[in-house]
Amino acid sequence: MAGAGAALLALVLPLGSLALAAAGAVDGRAVPKELPGPAGIQEYQQQVPSRFSGPAGSPKDQWRLLEERLGQLEAEVTQLTEQNKDLQARVRRLESCECRPAAPQCWGVGRAWPEGAHWEPDACTACVCQDGAVSCSPQPNLPHCRGCSHNGQTYSHGETFSPDACTTCRCLEGTITCTSKPCPRGPCLEPGTCCPHCEPGCEYEGKLYEEGASFLSSSNPCLQCSCLRSLVRCVPIKCPPNSCPEPILRPGHCCPACQGCIEGNSHRDHGQEWTSSGDPCQICRCLEGHIQCRQKECASLCPYPARPLPGTCCPVCDGCFLNGREHRSGEPVSSGDPCSHCRCTNGSVQCESLPCPPVPCRHPGRIPGQCCPVCDGCEYQGHQYRSQETFMLHEGRRCVRCSCQAGEVSCEEQECPVAPCALSASGPRLCSVCVLNEEEFAEGAQWEPDGQPCTTCSCRDGVPVCGVVLCSPAPCQHPTHLSGACCPSCENCSYHGQVYANGQNFTDPDSPCHTCHCKDGTVRCSSVVCPPTTCARPQRGPGQCCPRCPDCVLETQVFVDGQRFSHPGDPCQECRCLEGRASCQPRACPSASCAHPLPGACCRSDCSGCAFGGKEYPDGADFPHPTDSCRLCRCLSGNVQCLARRCAPLSCAEPELRPGECCPRCPGRNARASCARPGDNVPARHQEHFTPPGDPCSRCLCLDGSVSCQRLPCPPAPCTHPRQGPCCPSCNGCLYQGKEVGSGERFSSPTSPCHVCLCWEGSVSCEPRPCGPAQCPFPTSGQCCPACDGE
Repeated sequence: MAGAGAALLALVLPLGSLALAAAGAVDGRAVPKELPGPAGIQEYQQQVPSRFSGPAGSPKDQWRLLEERLGQLEAEVTQLTEQNKDLQARVRRLESCECRPAAPQCWGVGRAWPEGAHWEPDACTACVCQDGAVSCSPQPNLPHCRGCSHNGQTYSHGETFSPDACTTCRCLEGTITCTSKPCPRGPCLEPGTCCPHCEPGCEYEGKLYEEGASFLSSSNPCLQCSCLRSLVRCVPIKCPPNSCPEPILRPGHCCPACQGCIEGNSHRDHGQEWTSSGDPCQICRCLEGHIQCRQKECASLCPYPARPLPGTCCPVCDGCFLNGREHRSGEPVSSGDPCSHCRCTNGSVQCESLPCPPVPCRHPGRIPGQCCPVCDGCEYQGHQYRSQETFMLHEGRRCVRCSCQAGEVSCEEQECPVAPCALSASGPRLCSVCVLNEEEFAEGAQWEPDGQPCTTCSCRDGVPVCGVVLCSPAPCQHPTHLSGACCPSCENCSYHGQVYANGQNFTDPDSPCHTCHCKDGTVRCSSVVCPPTTCARPQRGPGQCCPRCPDCVLETQVFVDGQRFSHPGDPCQECRCLEGRASCQPRACPSASCAHPLPGACCRSDCSGCAFGGKEYPDGADFPHPTDSCRLCRCLSGNVQCLARRCAPLSCAEPELRPGECCPRCPGRNARASCARPGDNVPARHQEHFTPPGDPCSRCLCLDGSVSCQRLPCPPAPCTHPRQGPCCPSCNGCLYQGKEVGSGERFSSPTSPCHVCLCWEGSVSCEPRPCGPAQCPFPTSGQCCPACDGE
């Protein structure tokens, strides 16, 4: 009997809930379409394990009560069935309805009028609705609906007219009512057609300003005013931060400014200009506490000015600076042309051709590098011969032997020797080739003998004829003598013992304040224009022309003057280099765009993870709530979402919920439910921690059949540039500006090629690249180290 009662109770409980739902349907709530099956009953038992319990008392009393409840349920089900039949009948009636178009209507006087309706919107107008459209007409037959007459003009009822530009009138029921044109309120009192109007511009404090003008108030320099639509609007001026220690407020100004500048032991007023004591070629100016210097501009009065006199800045024209040498006015200047004689004349070079004196010989020769022929050699039939040189000529079929003696050529005919060639020509004792130094050359060939670049030979009638190569004067001032070449070339420039390529710019080795340019064998130099400096004490290094502000060295790194940078050892500080000193201050942090950002290196604005309950979690991690074990949380881009933990389904009819627990359990069961372990057939026990397969960076916990996983927290790396390990940052190597480097490896700085860096156990330190001594007396400043031009 007790077993049957329990089984009936299990069936009656869901039927009771259905009856309650049916009773609720009477009050307007939803009604289920069909009864739940056995699976639904079991699910309902699991969802509401403690909501219903069997009636108290003996089994007989329990059975009687159950029969009464079952009778009530049968009555409620019967009532529900009848209501369902009524609803189905209503639906069938609604489905049989037919929609017909509505009769046309008109809208007027704030309401709808049916077809054919008449109404009067006013006392002199009648309207009618015809085919859905309103048709209105006046009623002139009524005495009060007659028109109006004004100044000889007749106006109908309701007509509006303007007798002048400033008045509007209307005829209503034979009466004319007129109103003046409304004028907008304004500050201007200039008379107009109808209303006062504003002339363009503003008058303020006794002065006139054009429309759109911006100006300062004459009575209060801290007000910035503007004239817009003839109205003056003034706003306070915001003063920028001042960098000087003791700013002052000058008369007529709003914001305090630096009262002057200090240079050494000298005080300079604001706006004062002076010549730098350390460099006469620099003009400095004091601007609100800051000294700005610029190179003094010099006028170009002559093409080759001499260097400035001691204590002066600009070149002078009382001499010439040419080819790296100083020449006084009137001194001869080398031009590179042996046939020209040049002199320095007040900064310019004037040249004239040299006249050649007569020579006491008939065949004078020409010496390379000299202009006039001399008797120390011979020029004969277009060839040059040295003095006492003997040479062979062929005149027709004759063999002639000639010799050069002090500009005179003497020749005598002689018998030709036996031809040393393999095939002789048809003429007597003539060869079709020439033999010189055991080499054969064809008739008419020209060549240069080995080891004699300044000698040229030709084969004439089987006899080699050789002579000295004549070099014409080079059409440039700084030609080069290439190895293996006889004559100078203008392809490059030879300047102060250095060879410079055509088009190359370089610094004058004797004067670092002159830059030179090689073009087609001629070097031209000009003075260097130095940019202005922004510091009070610029410095000039050895071999440098222009002064520059000193650099800053911080943590072995070099920063130029005015540069803003992050502190190499503390990224939470922002620094600036000013006059050789680095000033740093804490970096301003932006507001985070999420509710639980990670702390980050400096600012708490990293939304790539979550900081919640004193712990850090990566993005997407699931973790238990730190104070509520019945809630499971998830990190989503710096925000934390927590939901109630889902409980495992139970197979018992009356589960119970114990204090301190989240999910109900079946009575009599003390052992907690185990959890399925991914990738393993052995389940995880209650409160067992395990690592999921394929994710060594996570740790999971089994709690009574429910699994929660979270990323392992990473301790802070004890280095400045750690690389990413399998789970956490590692100091076994460095990650520097996006590049991974092994520990102990040296590499060039990606942002400064003049610095070399070292990775050591996750930290990177950089220092200037070491430079060896330059192998020249006047090195120039290269990209990183001093360099010798021309190398």
